[in-house]
Amino acid sequence: MKASWLKLVFAVGFISLLLSCGGRGDSPVIPRGVGGADQPREITLSEALAELDALSTPAGVDESLFSELKSAFASQLGTRNAEGRTGKLVSTPPGGESNRVTDMSIIDHGDGTCTLTWSYRNTGDYNQDGIVNIQDITPLAVHFNEAADAENEWIDGNGDGAINIQDITPLAANFFNECAGYTIESSDNPDSGFTVEATVPRSEASGSGRLHFEHALSLAGGLWIRVVPMDSGGAPGIPGSPQKLDEFTFDVTWTDETTLVDEDQLDLLLDADTENHIYTFDAQGVDAAGLDLSVDRVLVIHGIALERIVDAYQEGDNLIVEGENAPLTDAISDGTIAWDYGVSYTADKIPAMIIDGKRVTADESGVIDFEFPWDDYTYTIHVELNDTSASFKFTVKKDLGPGLGAELVMEGSIQRFRIKDLIELEGRQLQQFDQTMEKVVGEGTVSLVAAATGRDPISLVDLPAPLLEVPFLVGPVPVVLTIEARFVVDVLVPADGSSRISVTFNYDSDLGFSCDGVNVENTGSLGSYNYEEGVTETGASSAVGISFGVAFPRVELSIFWGRVVPYAHIQNVIWGTWDPAAPCQTADYEMRGVAGLNLDLFLISATPSVEFFKQTEKLLRAGD
Repeated sequence: MKASWLKLVFAVGFISLLLSCGGRGDSPVIPRGVGGADQPREITLSEALAELDALSTPAGVDESLFSELKSAFASQLGTRNAEGRTGKLVSTPPGGESNRVTDMSIIDHGDGTCTLTWSYRNTGDYNQDGIVNIQDITPLAVHFNEAADAENEWIDGNGDGAINIQDITPLAANFFNECAGYTIESSDNPDSGFTVEATVPRSEASGSGRLHFEHALSLAGGLWIRVVPMDSGGAPGIPGSPQKLDEFTFDVTWTDETTLVDEDQLDLLLDADTENHIYTFDAQGVDAAGLDLSVDRVLVIHGIALERIVDAYQEGDNLIVEGENAPLTDAISDGTIAWDYGVSYTADKIPAMIIDGKRVTADESGVIDFEFPWDDYTYTIHVELNDTSASFKFTVKKDLGPGLGAELVMEGSIQRFRIKDLIELEGRQLQQFDQTMEKVVGEGTVSLVAAATGRDPISLVDLPAPLLEVPFLVGPVPVVLTIEARFVVDVLVPADGSSRISVTFNYDSDLGFSCDGVNVENTGSLGSYNYEEGVTETGASSAVGISFGVAFPRVELSIFWGRVVPYAHIQNVIWGTWDPAAPCQTADYEMRGVAGLNLDLFLISATPSVEFFKQTEKLLRAGD
């Protein structure tokens, strides 16, 4: 789903869809929406063929082309009817994987309500009027021989990237598939059945390209949600992929020394300089609200700051408060803070990237492009936000002269995942800190080309900025997930040498740990895992050594001022050598999942770490 869809205003009512060059229009048969007839539609093959034969050539379409399309359509309908051994074609709800809704997005408004968005899927319904029928050959003819893009891609029924005669096949195969609307269903457990929460008629669909739906309703956190297409008789089609609603727990006891500036009191905060720990309040408003902002108090500002007040003074009508970082255990004596949060790649959850000190936002298609220098390197970043996934391409170059230098390229994607955290405090001490990143699924190709670098340490340990920041609130507590890529490269290539090395990988893993404040245990695991070696070419008159790696995705977790999980990542490292004296050439690859903790926020100096998994593969052994 395009990120820009999330900006559309929720509309209720019926939308008249008129035939245009975009290929959308009403069928001669009046569509039956939700609440209409409770029986499937029927049409005989002879009636369908007669309607097809009577169909006029659309304006601007070559008559011979339209005749060819009609002939092919008639032939395939006849074949389908013969296979079905019936003289009638009966409408059915959309089925099959091509009609499964996989792009549903849930926007949690934090007040017990949420908005669901998803795309209309009914393969073969090229005019998007709710039923696959004879009229759908018209938009196919109008857009014939066009490349599929955002303005017509639903007419590319077989998904090969072009609108052509091959798209007659899915039209005939799905003939009389009807989508009168969708049900929204919920479940505590997706394996134990779903309950209908709402019914959304097709008339609520909108959009200038593929139709999409946006529907608001009240739902409890933690439920699994899916949408299911149905025909006018109420028969269900293929269920959409279920998603879980975000769930937050904030049940704590504040210490006696804590002052909370809650959400409804934020208008008293006139300015917040979090970098220098200086906060400006309306002095009269603070007194009226009974807020104690005296020195040595612990100050919690909803969604903004956790400070120990070191100075407080009045300037005119303003109260200036200066502070320093305070541990969470100074503010909270007992309680539970927990979340089960779904990370998806949309503009509402990822408002911007902060790169090289600049705020970079996605365009209306969810694309971010940026290039900037950093020391001797040039970084180029391309990101596409696709709701259920985000794709990346990073290019890092270092030039040492004509024909000399190194270039590292990493292309890949990461799927939507969930992060679950549990923090338990008792007696102003951390008792438990658990984290699970569920279904971290990704793929990538990493390649490095180096020529005559000499002993030039290309140490790309840190990409200079996070790629994506995902902020959310748990009660008044601000939480930020930062998704990054980190590179490490070390190259030794003589003047007459060069090296090219690459690997493609994919993985499906859970990253998790359980920490009692001192010890940390691994609760993660590596699921499916594959790698494929690419180029492994190295040569020179003297020894060559090359190694590089990328940690992707690298996820950091920050709470207030504390980076409590500085890293939790899957690290891919590849290295190779060439020794002409032996001669011997090697190449190796390693995938490793690790995480580290920093518990300063809880007044604990320990920095434990954990290894989730480790896989090492030999890519090349030559000349032994």
